[in-house]
Amino acid sequence: LADKVGDLLPLDEGDMKAFVRLPTEAEWEFDARGGRKVSAEVFRQKTPYGGGPLEQHEWFGGPTSSYNKLQPVGRLKANPLGLHDMLGNASEMTGTPFQLKAGQGPTGGGVKRGGNYRTRPDELRSSMRGEFSQFDVAGDNKGASELGFRLVLAAPVFSDTARVEEL
Repeated sequence: LADKVGDLLPLDEGDMKAFVRLPTEAEWEFDARGGRKVSAEVFRQKTPYGGGPLEQHEWFGGPTSSYNKLQPVGRLKANPLGLHDMLGNASEMTGTPFQLKAGQGPTGGGVKRGGNYRTRPDELRSSMRGEFSQFDVAGDNKGASELGFRLVLAAPVFSDTARVEEL
């Protein structure tokens, strides 16, 4: 998939190809908060929806929303950046190792962001985070019905030493 995506995209970094990856925890939260499409005041709020009804934007636990079942993506309104289901439906894996505080202490599993279809509506927020482990105690891959992922398109920052010197 990454090779096909890279072949389709023109890049300014020489012959380097684009690729897909998990977002970092910081990238995920920036997008969940509405990025540059919202004011600084809205960016700091619990959700980027300006106090509008949460059930119009996110799936959460209970009979007024998901009925505690995973829902197809894109049925509800998007956030200000046009992204669907950022805070609910499925918690999302990031490419960041889990630490209690960023840059401090031992690393554990991966960071998952957002709530899911079982999360209470009063708990959903852009800052919601937790740890996930991809393997059980026997070392087998463990699946989780409430965990998903979202990919970002990326490209190398520097294609060669000449480009580094130019920048």
